[in-house]
Parts: sequence; structure tokens; C-alpha cells
Amino acid sequence: MLGVREKKTTLADIAKLAGVSKTAVSKALLGSRGKTIKVSEETALRIKKVAEELNYFPNHAARQLATKRSGFIAYILSDSIKDGLNNSYFNRYLSGVERGCRENGYGLYVARANLMDIKNVVFPEKLKQQSVDGIIAVGQIPDEVFSEFRRYSVPVIFLNRDFDYERRFPTFCADAMDGLRKAVEYGISLNHRKFWFCRCMEKADKIIKKIIPVKTHFEKSIDGFKMKFTDFLEGFPYDEEVIGKRLLEEWKKTPDAEKPTFIFGDTRIIIAFLHKLADAGIKCPEDISAMSSADLEINSYFYPPVSSMDYDFEQMGFDAVKIMLDAIGKEINLPVEKSRNDYTARLIERKSTRRLK
Repeated sequence: MLGVREKKTTLADIAKLAGVSKTAVSKALLGSRGKTIKVSEETALRIKKVAEELNYFPNHAARQLATKRSGFIAYILSDSIKDGLNNSYFNRYLSGVERGCRENGYGLYVARANLMDIKNVVFPEKLKQQSVDGIIAVGQIPDEVFSEFRRYSVPVIFLNRDFDYERRFPTFCADAMDGLRKAVEYGISLNHRKFWFCRCMEKADKIIKKIIPVKTHFEKSIDGFKMKFTDFLEGFPYDEEVIGKRLLEEWKKTPDAEKPTFIFGDTRIIIAFLHKLADAGIKCPEDISAMSSADLEINSYFYPPVSSMDYDFEQMGFDAVKIMLDAIGKEINLPVEKSRNDYTARLIERKSTRRLK
């Protein structure tokens, strides 16, 4: 009959049919933190089966009250990232984070934010309580942000960070030096000997310390090998147009005998440089081979399609969620030792590289 609402299933209804106490139902369905009652796996399965038969779905507010958890993880992209949530590089991390949350029954809160304003993410003014159980953060992270994060009792993981000065929270990151080594080895296999490695990175001194052993190894083992590291420290977040012009100027100043035949680096920098080289009549791959350090959508659509050393960024995001949810479930802190910064590179070969005669 119109106007009559169907009676809502309660925990008491489920308890009666399952032959258990209401407290046991709450423990099985809402994950109550109460320590006074334990529910066996067999009993929990019976309770959940009854709940399913009665079309019962736990109320989010009730679950949050029982567990003292929100059931959400936050993926926070620093507002220092160019293009924000449209940046396909960082969206690959997000894809893995989303899958990890979805497969584990967790909600996902996605935001682009000033990381210094993290309080408004964790404790929104309108909600008046903690909104997320953990934070996965991505982007440039000033030192002062760390002290801000430490004020909150939620686990934090940073993606795409592997600097010594940042080892205050767990990090999940690609092994950039593995990609560099493999890119150089690939270039050498095509008879290249003169390389430029182009990046735009804060804390460049940390990167250079890692590059030097790689550079020295190839200089000692390969006759005629030369590699120049070209960095744009002051341009972060950077303007590709400006960087492309600066690289072209550097190219023009370089004597012909020292000009690189193979360039490798950040995708946007490499593509910006190739644009400027083309404007100057220098063709890829006829005059210079190019490879990027990550595979973005633009790599396939650019002409010529750009080769890359790529990483499984989706898996990094997925693994970060797995570690975080484990810590949340056990109510433990996440130690720095949980970091994983050894994801290796794989070659994606396209038309932007060629063999020298």
C-alpha cells in the first residue's frame, strides 16, 4: 500500500535467525573493536549469510561508531603537481590505489590539496570528526609538511618519494637508477655513446649522488661513453616551454663532437625538447634518439611515438593500500621499514630510437 515503508532489518533480527547475540552480530558485520567477545570464522560466515538473505547492509554511521574508523582512505595529490588530477602519470598511481580499496571494501577519498592544509582533509570542519583512516600522499613535500602530518594518528604513505631526508614515513617508489641503467644499456646496444639525462627535480643533489656510480661504471666499461646530467632545479613545478628552449640553447652551444645522440629523461621534458629540436630542423630519430623515464598516454600519440622505460605505477599504489589496510586492521603504526622503493623498469620500444651505423 502506498505510504507504508517496509520494515528495516535490524541487528536483532539477524541475531534471532542466526541464533547468536546481538553483540556477536555487531562484531561480525560492523567490526566492533570490543575485546569482550570473539566470533569464530564459522559463526561470522553464518551471520553474514543471514544478513545477506535479509538484504541487510551495514549503516556507514553505525559501522564508524562501532569501529572508530571511517572506512575511507585519502589519496591526496599535492597542488604543486602540474595539471592536477588530469596528470596521467599520477593517475596511474590512483588507479592502483582505487583497485586496492575496492577489492578490500574500503572507500576512497580523492583530493588535490595544499599538503600544508592537511588538517582540513583529515578533520573537515563540517564533519567534526576524523574523515579518513589513512593517507596516501603524492607530490612535492616541503619539510614543514612532515611535522604537520605527524600531528595526526593516521598512517601515512608517500608515493614517488625516495629521498633520505624524507625517510620519516614509508615510501613506495620506482627505482629510477634501474631505469637509467637499462636506458643506457639499451642506447649502447644501438651503438650510442653520447647521452644526456634531463630532469626537473627538487633535491637534485640527492639524485646526482645516485647517478655518479652509474655514470662512472659505464665510463670505465664502454670506450667513448659520455653522459651529461641536465637539471632544472629552480623550475618546479616547471614550464615545459621554457625548459625546451633552454635545452635547445644548451644543444646549440655544445660542440658537434660532444652533442648527444641519445637523450633520456622526464617525459614532458623530452617531448618539449623534441618539439624545439624539430622547429630547428633536427629530426628524431634520424638526428637524435629519445627515450622517456615513464610511459604516459602522450608517448603513443606523439610523432614519432616515444620509447620509454616504464614502471608498474598501478602496482605501487595497490601495494601501498595493502600495507596500509594491514596496519589499520592491526591498529599499529607504519614504520619506515615498510617502504618499498625497488620497483624495476621495463623497456617499451617505439619509433623515437634508432641504431647508429
